[in-house]
Amino acid sequence: MNLNQTLGLRVREARKRLGMSQQELSALLEFEHVQTISQIENGERQVKAWELARISSVLHTSINELLKEDALAEPVVLWREQPENNYQKIETEFLHLSHNYHLVEKLSGIRPKSRLRPAEISGEELGYREAAELAVEVGKTMNLGRVPATSLTKVLEEDFGVKIFYREELSGSAASAVGDFGQAILMNSSESPWRRNYNFAHELFHLLTWNVMPPERLRREKELKDRFERLANSFASCLLLPAECVLSAFAERLKERKISYADLVEIAREFDVSTEALLWRLVNLRQIDAEDVRKVLADPAFRDVDRSTMPDKWWKPKDLSDRYVRLCFLCFQKGQLSRAKLAELIGVSLAELRGKVKALEQQPSEAALSIA
Repeated sequence: MNLNQTLGLRVREARKRLGMSQQELSALLEFEHVQTISQIENGERQVKAWELARISSVLHTSINELLKEDALAEPVVLWREQPENNYQKIETEFLHLSHNYHLVEKLSGIRPKSRLRPAEISGEELGYREAAELAVEVGKTMNLGRVPATSLTKVLEEDFGVKIFYREELSGSAASAVGDFGQAILMNSSESPWRRNYNFAHELFHLLTWNVMPPERLRREKELKDRFERLANSFASCLLLPAECVLSAFAERLKERKISYADLVEIAREFDVSTEALLWRLVNLRQIDAEDVRKVLADPAFRDVDRSTMPDKWWKPKDLSDRYVRLCFLCFQKGQLSRAKLAELIGVSLAELRGKVKALEQQPSEAALSIA
């Protein structure tokens, strides 16, 4: 297979992953004739350098990927809830970002301290008890402390190398993937911070059980997928709300076998989880009844108390993590990335990049090179 044929095959694969027709791709590339795309994909037309750069941008991939002779099949993306529209494009962008993150890790020479250790149990044997035991083990191994939600994302990314990205108004809530880039999570940045914490713990369960229950099978078998989603929820609850710590916080506020709405909300904010997650965890720990939880959640007075505490705790993350951006700039400073490539990796124009580079150059070298 010659270079033109290889390129044509990769263009066709990338186009189909995005669910895009030849006509749609032709329009985005502003080609005069749709036959041009057909000629490129059949290896019948030589592609100019500027066209190749434009094609890679439109298809959300890299020039290297388009020219690679033995390209591996793209990893499967496992969705919490797969978006109804445009999910192929979102998946392609997510995987492309994950490959970019892996690239700057290699160029900078800065690697995570450790890797996630997969669960050592058959997927068929994995039940609620095993999920709870796994949560306890992970909490200790990752040294998440009394309030795991406050450190989970930082530990996942900086200590264990999980690549984290955010996307605004992501209807699928969250997704995860494993590939030659390592492990990655895509999170909906529009959701509440406590909901995101829960989703991160949920996706962590899938990453830990990726090998014992392959995502391809979960996507095929709905009943199995539903069971593993429930197990992931149970794992997330046990991880973010350690039994001993939650029981202690609950007992401290319990007076004459009663606890105020304000105190319940305060515990939820302390552990950085939703009040609903806290209440159902207390049911699991046999401190309150399920019927009482349903009544509380349906009570407008409880919802009012809950909402009143939200503004002070609400924050929204940037699409690209600080660690990823720091590594990109570090590689640029070391001469491993051009300005154009740096702009591409962090998603800004060359004009916007000038101000960012100028600000970086004015910082002390120690601060600019700090990759905590």
